[in-house]
Amino acid sequence: MRIGVLVRNGPTGGSLADVLMKKTLVAGTDPVALDAYVAKAYWNIEPSQLRYLKLAQDRGLGRMDFDKVRTEVVKV
Repeated sequence: MRIGVLVRNGPTGGSLADVLMKKTLVAGTDPVALDAYVAKAYWNIEPSQLRYLKLAQDRGLGRMDFDKVRTEVVKV
């Protein structure tokens, strides 16, 4: 299985040049925690710099602190 990450011109546009192979699949039920994790892991952006994550957390849509979310690593 190949997993690509759209790094520019998303979420509806872009070309293959905008996709990087990360060989990682990040999935979960907390979209705020997932975005926070990916911001740090893929782009080295502190989640606190992304205003939309704070707004989403304040509205009860999830948690910005990925480290406090139950996680499981699955190797295939």
